[in-house]
Amino acid sequence: MTHPNPDVQKLIELVRIPSFNVLFDKESGGPNYQATKDALKYLKSVASSADHFMVEFDEYPEFPKKVPNLVSVWQKGEYIPGVTKCLLVSGHVDVVLANPAEWSHPPFEGAIVDDYIIGRGVTDMKGGTMSLVLAAERAMADPAIESMVIIGVFTGDEEAMALNGAKHAFKWVSENFEVFKPDAALIAEPASNKVFGDQYGDGRPGLLGGYLDFTGISGHSGAGNFINPVTLGCNVMAGLEAHEFEPHPDPAWTHRTSFQPMSAQAAHLFNVNLVPGSAAFAWSIRFTPIFTAPELTKLVKDKTQRIVRNVAESWARRGMPFPDASITVLTNYEQKREFEKQLQEGRQKPT
Repeated sequence: MTHPNPDVQKLIELVRIPSFNVLFDKESGGPNYQATKDALKYLKSVASSADHFMVEFDEYPEFPKKVPNLVSVWQKGEYIPGVTKCLLVSGHVDVVLANPAEWSHPPFEGAIVDDYIIGRGVTDMKGGTMSLVLAAERAMADPAIESMVIIGVFTGDEEAMALNGAKHAFKWVSENFEVFKPDAALIAEPASNKVFGDQYGDGRPGLLGGYLDFTGISGHSGAGNFINPVTLGCNVMAGLEAHEFEPHPDPAWTHRTSFQPMSAQAAHLFNVNLVPGSAAFAWSIRFTPIFTAPELTKLVKDKTQRIVRNVAESWARRGMPFPDASITVLTNYEQKREFEKQLQEGRQKPT
């Protein structure tokens, strides 16, 4: 069924492309790469009055998966630096995974329910990205606008590592279109609540994400001779989440810096008898400009050490200014050695 509004139908067609981030491909150039490229090609077909450049990047050895990006340039009239307005717009077409069982309608059907489009990526951020493209097309067709340049940077790598996406595409634009000097930038990130423009969002430019790996001692849950890494990890996560970060002195920064646990995984999933020997926790900190990644890195390590001894540091920073961090926590080795000693002396029974 086709929607009577052609612009709405264009968004529905974009939503129907299952453009999962290429991180989920087993190898470079896999099905998610192709779907992401198809989504960008569809944007290209909608933006018929622009010149387009499909650029790909795969520069990081730890993430050797190429990512498609689309640069679109709309130009009307002569560009005169300092006189002609130049607007930079940006959005992304990659989406996170979707479990159909958790959806009232298939996530890539693009169904209309109570005048809302239901689908993965409608809000974040295919809806905003399509709006930018349609607005640029209308600006070029507006007879009241005599001259204007709009540069669009549309990436396929935002929802995961963001290593081969927008930052490389922006650099590519600066090197290949250095004559254009943008006066402003418009990003299609969702900030509204119920209707467009009913609230604004102040973006926290800092993101520090990482992992905490806990190694305990596996054992039978009824025996008591174990060290539970899940408990240790939950205690650390709770302590970090409860940390009160200093607010930004400017009241315009309504969002405070915050620590958020993101996911947890342990061995022996669904096993109610055996305490796992290891557990991994993913986390992220969104921070305002009064903090830096190095000092937040130290904060995470210090607060972890207060709860768990023997923290072995193994931070891996990638994709600055969005560092990725990892700490391996070797939990309570003194207890482990004492347990092994008691085991040898017959004061403990093996599990």
